[in-house]
Amino acid sequence: MSSIKLLVVFVALIAELYAGGKMNVQTTTGSTQFNLADIIGITFEMDYEGFQTPVMLNVPSGSFNMGASSGESGESPIHSVSLTNNFIMSRSEITNQQYCDMLNYALVNHHVLVSGNTVLNTSGNQQVLKTLGSGYGVLYSDNGFYVENGSADHPVLFVSWYGAAFYCNILSLRNAKTQLYNQSNWICMNYGSDGFRMPTEAEWEYVARYNDSRLYPWGNNLPTTQLANYGNNIGHASNVGTFPGGNSPLGFYDLGGNAFEWCNDWKGVYSSGSQVNPEGALYSESNGNKICRGGSWNYEGSFYMKTTYRGSVGSDGLKDYLGFRIARISN
Repeated sequence: MSSIKLLVVFVALIAELYAGGKMNVQTTTGSTQFNLADIIGITFEMDYEGFQTPVMLNVPSGSFNMGASSGESGESPIHSVSLTNNFIMSRSEITNQQYCDMLNYALVNHHVLVSGNTVLNTSGNQQVLKTLGSGYGVLYSDNGFYVENGSADHPVLFVSWYGAAFYCNILSLRNAKTQLYNQSNWICMNYGSDGFRMPTEAEWEYVARYNDSRLYPWGNNLPTTQLANYGNNIGHASNVGTFPGGNSPLGFYDLGGNAFEWCNDWKGVYSSGSQVNPEGALYSESNGNKICRGGSWNYEGSFYMKTTYRGSVGSDGLKDYLGFRIARISN
């Protein structure tokens, strides 16, 4: 809502309250009357029109064989996984522009504060969400957050796992859905509610390998500079979706290359038994590292882009090669 619209609504509200001390609000279930005492103490969430839900693609429920018989990153043993929920996942990694829009929404609603060249959440267990400044994609001035020239459609980088979780919570808030991350301890409620979160490691691999256990998101052929941004062949992250030849069977961009992507899970050792809707290891088994997947613009080896490769970084990591995408159960 623009500032002019907001002012008109506010003036109308005050005028009606002043005239009679009461006002009628039309809702989906009828008309509800408020008096002045009802209004005092209500917290209104300020709108920010630029902050919108990214393009999301449908993923049907199903089963697949997860992992590999060997690998560089704890990819074995192969084990059967069933995902019993349909879900949606963002077509691309979240971009600098999308993250910047979220920060501006959060700023006007007092959910974030800036400290030096970092941005932090204001409530719960406070964490550094993202690094700000020239070379970091998003900057800050007295007027709010803005995107560095030429990088609006690059994946957001230098964002911690907490920063990704916070984005999901604020997007859920913006869309009147359940905030799945408890910011007092950052534990996520993966299933049973309709909010946004990062994909689980199993969901990410299922999307990347969909239906045929392929080695790479685009198939079984080795990476080339026409399929992905990797190995410093460009020298920086690129606009999301620049390499359509590297799209996955379901139409997802950049599951191989451009930026590693945070997953929801702590990293642990795979079980050999069948699993249903796995949620990853316990914190005590993880050495404090969260899973990241997909390879990056500055990683040389092709194996980083394999659909089974398991990277991991401390949850407070702010890396030039690491971003995220989001998911939501859609049943």
